[in-house]
Amino acid sequence: MTMTTHTCDELGCHRTFLSEQALSDHAAVVHFNEIRSLVEGACQDMCKDSCYVADMTAEYVVFECYMEGMGYKLMQCTYEIADDNTVTLGEAAEVIRITTYEPKPDGMSMPMDGSGDTQKMGGMGGMSMPMSED
Repeated sequence: MTMTTHTCDELGCHRTFLSEQALSDHAAVVHFNEIRSLVEGACQDMCKDSCYVADMTAEYVVFECYMEGMGYKLMQCTYEIADDNTVTLGEAAEVIRITTYEPKPDGMSMPMDGSGDTQKMGGMGGMSMPMSED
């Protein structure tokens, strides 16, 4: 009996998994920071000054970049990572951050035990605010 395996090809990893789901979970958790670091380096090269990745998906990156004479700009572009880990960025476009808050679904528990869990509040200069009790 031949067993099908799935191999991770992310950043030269080559680990083998018994299921496609296990491979997907591994890549999402283990390689996210490696990928983010590579993409952030490319964004830094584009900006030439201060830059950090604010958000990213498998297809695009959103980064805040300081541009001489223009101040801080929130930008978004696509990216691709080649087999040699070279990152190619697409054309960057300025974007705005929109944060939404939705009613908490019934039955959903939120940690309110004083453990220090907080939620970032957009538009507050990155200030962390404790989540309020219902």
